[in-house]
Amino acid sequence: MGVVESTLREVEEVTIRPLGQVARTVEKDAKDLVEKAALMTRRTLDIYKSDRNRPWS
Repeated sequence: MGVVESTLREVEEVTIRPLGQVARTVEKDAKDLVEKAALMTRRTLDIYKSDRNRPWS
């Protein structure tokens, strides 16, 4: 293996692989956040619907 190939492998290990791991972590965190937001929205709509159906005295 030449110097160029060796250097490229080192660059890949230092930059490209860690960036992939960061991207997967961010993707998972974003997915979790969207799921939580959807649950909160559903709960809010359920509360709103029950309040609209309740006759006020």
